[in-house]
Amino acid sequence: MQVTFATAPGGAAAPNEDWVGSTPNVVVVLDGVTVPSMMGTGCEHGTPWYVRQLGTHILAAVENAPATALTGLLATAISAVAALHEGACQLGHIGTPSAAVGILRRNAETIDYLLMADVTIVIDDGRGLLIFTDDRVEKTRRFSLQADDSPAARAANIATHRTRFRNQPGGYWVAASDPAAAMEAVTGSLPSSTGRRAALLTDGAACAVSPYELMDWEAALSLIEQNGPCALIDQVRRAELADPDSDRWPRYKVSDDATVALCLLP
Repeated sequence: MQVTFATAPGGAAAPNEDWVGSTPNVVVVLDGVTVPSMMGTGCEHGTPWYVRQLGTHILAAVENAPATALTGLLATAISAVAALHEGACQLGHIGTPSAAVGILRRNAETIDYLLMADVTIVIDDGRGLLIFTDDRVEKTRRFSLQADDSPAARAANIATHRTRFRNQPGGYWVAASDPAAAMEAVTGSLPSSTGRRAALLTDGAACAVSPYELMDWEAALSLIEQNGPCALIDQVRRAELADPDSDRWPRYKVSDDATVALCLLP
C-alpha cells in the first residue's frame, strides 16, 4: 500500500492538533478536539501531546496484530495512553484531551476501517466511491450549539454539549481516557481485491466537499491523487481566506487543522 499524506495547522497562532502516521499496511489519522482556553483540560500535557501518543500506540497495535478487531486495538491504545498520565492529570475532566479517529488497514483478504467522530474515509472499489463518516457529533450539535461570538458563551455551550452527549449512549464517541468508547466506533470491512485507492481526511480537509461544496468526492480524490494531498488543503485555505467572517460558511474557526492521507491499493 503506497501512502502519501499532508497535514497543516489551521493558523500560525496554535499548534496542529491533527496527527497522521502510516506503515505499509496501516494508516491512522487523528483529529484532536480543541478545548476552549476558558474550559481547561485538567491535563498538564495538552492535546498535541495526546494525539502524538495515541497515534503512535494505535499504529503499533494495529500493525502488530493484523487479525485482531480494530475496536479492541483502539481500546488497548486508549488504555496505554491513559496510563501515561493518569497520575498527574485529571482524566475525568470535561476538557480532558480527546480525538476523532480514522484507521484503515489492508490485509491479504480485507480492507478494514474504523471511524470515530470527525474523520471521513473514502474508498474507490472500482465501481464507484464509498464514503464512510460518523455523523453523530453533527446530529447532537444541531440541538445544543449556537453560533456566538462570546468566548464565555461558546465555552459554556461546548461544556454543556460534552456533558450531555460525549461518550454517552445516544450521543457521540471520541477517543479520550475510557477504552470502552472504542467499542462504539463505526467499523467495516471490504474484500481487499475490490480496493483501488482510498483517502482519510479530517473535517478541516473534508469540508472541501461538505459543507463548502468546492467539488464532489470524485473530483477531490482525483485532485489528491494527481496533485498530492496538499492540493486539496490549498483549495480549502483559499476558500476560507475569501470568507474571513464566516458569512458564507458559518464556522467557529476561520480555518481548522487539515489532514489528508491518500492510499493507493495495488
